[in-house]
Amino acid sequence: MVVVGHWLAFALVEQDGALTGRHLQQVWPPGDYLTWVFQVMPVFFLVGGYGNAASWTRRRGATTTLSWVGTRLWRLLVPAAVLLVAVTAAVTVLRLVLADTDLVDLAVTQVGIPLWFLAVYVAVVPMTPALVAAVDRRGLHVPVALLGAALVADVLFVHLGVPLVGYLNYLFFWVGVYALGVTWRRGALSRRPPVPALLAGGGLLAAVLLVWWGPYPVSMLAAQGEVVQNNGPPSAALVSLALAQTGVVLALQPSVERWCERRRVWAAVVRVNSVAMTMYLWHMVAALGAAMLFWALGLVQRAEPATPQWWMWRPVWYLTCLALLLALIAVFGRFEQLPVAVEPGRTTTPARTAGVVLGVLLICAGMVQLAINGLGAGPAGLPVLGLLGFGAGAALLATTTGVRPTPGRGRASLPR
Repeated sequence: MVVVGHWLAFALVEQDGALTGRHLQQVWPPGDYLTWVFQVMPVFFLVGGYGNAASWTRRRGATTTLSWVGTRLWRLLVPAAVLLVAVTAAVTVLRLVLADTDLVDLAVTQVGIPLWFLAVYVAVVPMTPALVAAVDRRGLHVPVALLGAALVADVLFVHLGVPLVGYLNYLFFWVGVYALGVTWRRGALSRRPPVPALLAGGGLLAAVLLVWWGPYPVSMLAAQGEVVQNNGPPSAALVSLALAQTGVVLALQPSVERWCERRRVWAAVVRVNSVAMTMYLWHMVAALGAAMLFWALGLVQRAEPATPQWWMWRPVWYLTCLALLLALIAVFGRFEQLPVAVEPGRTTTPARTAGVVLGVLLICAGMVQLAINGLGAGPAGLPVLGLLGFGAGAALLATTTGVRPTPGRGRASLPR
């Protein structure tokens, strides 16, 4: 859904004889309503909480907290590091050989988009052991408290004008949805028919009412020209939509589980999941490649965004993007499957725990800086601060956890 949504929203236009990009919502107002379908990052965090809670509880003391955290994070960070190195090198070469670098500036901004949510997710994953322990003690009270805090922060920020407090929702909201996934895995979130229906119906109704009567925009992503945003920072409307999505997921779980009992279906799920981060990180590079091709063929100049002719070309656009993404996955997907080496006997100490926290903060700060400024902003077109933050944090993480990726190629296998 993220890939399809970004490819749909990436509207190419010609301006002053040059190729540039616009968001579809800028030229097609009904696109705001589509964000209610394509804003699925709450589901990403919900399922992430479920999956990481399952991984943590399955370890049964076979690994330390530090090694577990390191192993889970490297699965995310290795594909990100490959993207950063490859794109930075490509941007450096393009700036040297091209006289007009405006197109390069557009490209590096678009490529950095996926780093936003990856930074938040990397910050949340190490909280899994503490969240599992808290949910085992307090059950559903944990996500309720976190999401309730998000609602309070939103009221103070949006309705009472208290400055900055709303930005706490980058913590309260995303950790709250993640904790909801942990609660789901630990059995404290009921799957009996009334619960999914109440969550789905009540959450959707609340979101509609908040948008209808409140100051919240229709768009659940970036809303052009609006003072209040639903996604930056997360608002009460996004909390409501996340609860509705949770209800839908719970309602679909039994039928999806039966479907995945088919070996071919499950094999496909495992294979796609083995390159999921590569797909997520590189899909905008594929879109940029398709844009270059469309521009060279003159297709951009023939169809203004959101016109009937433009919609007619969407299937061709999607197929082109898909072909390029599959090629990128074939080249870079192998890095996501690299095995990791775990140093035995690495005990958890306060100093090492502090090192992990500092490493994660540096990694996240680096990715946020790269997402805001693009992968080509800095001295000589190099995103020095972002790369230094990411690199220093990754080195500190490897040192403190005793876990590091190793050369070789991993292979996805079917869990029993």
